[in-house]
Amino acid sequence: MAIAHRHGLGVHSYAYDSQLYFHADISVADDKVKQLLVCVQEIRYWMNGKRLKINKDKTQFVWLGTRHQLSRIRCQKITFGGADIQISTEAMCLDVLLDIRLTFAPHIQRISGRCFYYLWQLRVVRKSLTVEAAKTMVHSFVVARCDYCDNVY
Repeated sequence: MAIAHRHGLGVHSYAYDSQLYFHADISVADDKVKQLLVCVQEIRYWMNGKRLKINKDKTQFVWLGTRHQLSRIRCQKITFGGADIQISTEAMCLDVLLDIRLTFAPHIQRISGRCFYYLWQLRVVRKSLTVEAAKTMVHSFVVARCDYCDNVY
């Protein structure tokens, strides 16, 4: 989106979802948030006929950084269009759960839980499978989930 780039913001779009992002030093973070709000307002104005609204339940804002950097941030919520958007500690991006310090611990915990669930479900059909078929199913269930976006780790 040209509007986002004009405001110094990066943009990712996936189907009906869009993500605006910026990289900034802590000293100019408040100014970047203001730029973000002006950009979103301009996008709303540009899309006048489409009635672009901020969905408070689906809109997320997250600060990413080190513990020291995050402790220096003053902005704890963003108000836009009458909606207060709280700062999140986690955000989903293409089914990868990003936490504020990019440790990926919540994502790995989530993936581990999913893998355990599917392995637990295999007990129902295990007696009907050969050893090789069972190994293949375990491998496909677990490895497929662990390998998804593994280059992010």
